[in-house]
Amino acid sequence: MSLKELIARDITNIFMNVNDFCDNLNIQIGRKKFNVIGSLQSNTVTNNSGNSSPLQSDAWVLYIKYPLIDDLDATQPELLSAGQRIIITNREKPDVAMSFTIVSVSDEMGLATIQLSNNSGR
Repeated sequence: MSLKELIARDITNIFMNVNDFCDNLNIQIGRKKFNVIGSLQSNTVTNNSGNSSPLQSDAWVLYIKYPLIDDLDATQPELLSAGQRIIITNREKPDVAMSFTIVSVSDEMGLATIQLSNNSGR
């Protein structure tokens, strides 16, 4: 088994394991919808440096296998880029959708780290 195959297996079996680290998510980009296994994490930071109104940064990170493959058209992977709007829903809680704007996308051998900016409330 090649190193590339070993890494792909580890991404699927370890990092993207729904029992330990990830959730079943639906994501929508434009009109395209994808069912993915991923991890959405909040990196909210509050700075209370003596100001009467603290500064707050509401940043999020999404980890998914990448590129996205559409079940209907597996020949055309979906590539993500900064500025795109993305809607994420946990399949176990389908009534809660979160809207984000993609800030950056980093692909590390098939595992994407997607920096997000929150567009709306939860």
